[in-house]
Amino acid sequence: MRDNTRRRMQIAVVTGAVAAGSIAAAMPAMAATTSATPACKAANLKVSLNKRIDPGAGQRYTTLDFRNTGKKACVLRNGLKGFTYLVKGKEGGAPSVPVHAYGDKGLGYSAKQAVVLKPGKHGKVGHLVIHWNVVSTPLITPQSLRFALPAGGGYTALPWKQLVGGDHRLGLGRLSA
Repeated sequence: MRDNTRRRMQIAVVTGAVAAGSIAAAMPAMAATTSATPACKAANLKVSLNKRIDPGAGQRYTTLDFRNTGKKACVLRNGLKGFTYLVKGKEGGAPSVPVHAYGDKGLGYSAKQAVVLKPGKHGKVGHLVIHWNVVSTPLITPQSLRFALPAGGGYTALPWKQLVGGDHRLGLGRLSA
């Protein structure tokens, strides 16, 4: 009886070691795939504000959605920067209003997050959780939101038309696909 118990324990230990080795072997392969894939460029991304906008206590929550319109897979990394709202002026111009964008760890933000976006309408869509204030004054309703992609990906903009609080803060959260 003791020999059977000892044999089962040996099998469990070997099986666990093999499983752990498989997981460890897969992790560098995933990292290698991400590092070998070129960074997404603004010219090959369609960026949109998700249609579902959830209200909170003086806040709004949704996602920025990224679709790869290029011909090859690309990596989208968290770390967007250079955010500005473009607001139509009385004279028809579009002055920019700086946005204080920050990584919100409460929304799952990590600068190390990256997703591989395959091209085409059947490829994965990248989602970046965002939130903003709608109660502090003066309130504005920008026409668009402009920002830069990391790794020299260039600038992109998307229609905004959402009420924004006067502190112009934009919380950036988890990036996923």
